[in-house]
Amino acid sequence: ALAISPSIVLLDEPFAALDAHMRASVRADVLKICRAAGTTAMLVTHDQDEALSMADQVAVLRDGRIVQYAPPQDLYARPADPDLARFVGDANLLDGRLVEAADPRGGLEADTLLGRLPVAAGSNPAGSRQVTVLVRPEQLEVTADCGAASAPGYTRGRVVACEYYGHDAVVRVQPDGETAPTIIVRTAGGLQLPPGVPVLVRAHGAVLAWPRD
Repeated sequence: ALAISPSIVLLDEPFAALDAHMRASVRADVLKICRAAGTTAMLVTHDQDEALSMADQVAVLRDGRIVQYAPPQDLYARPADPDLARFVGDANLLDGRLVEAADPRGGLEADTLLGRLPVAAGSNPAGSRQVTVLVRPEQLEVTADCGAASAPGYTRGRVVACEYYGHDAVVRVQPDGETAPTIIVRTAGGLQLPPGVPVLVRAHGAVLAWPRD
């Protein structure tokens, strides 16, 4: 395909039939070859890991229209809306209420079931006080609940499921309270917590917020 020195080459799900190890190896080779040739490649894929790891720019299509076109880091960190946040990677979307930050330097915080979380610059709550808040699973820390009378900054819950992947694990936690949504936590090192174990969850870093429908 590169022998005629095209200005652009279309790759339409070229790695879909390969097993995981082979897929990673071949796509690294293809990326290296295209960059060495100076040829632009348009890759069509349903594999989010593939899109985020290979692309310089990512376009996400919804109903035949581009809803966001951005570098992979921006797409993941600052998705255009809650549906896109859920589509690109795992996402905890929580109901929240905007409040003034306790810090005298100003800013906004979102009051959620995980406590008050700082709202990231670039969020666009558009003056609404009722918001949808994005917390990525890797922003959350989970530890076993030792039964202390109080745990400032933590939310109590119980493990619903723990999915072990070797290099990491995904822990699903049901916070105390019947109406609270299940929280997804991604932990490094393959932490294993059996279902039913009481745990504490705490969020780190700033969150995005959108006006709640």
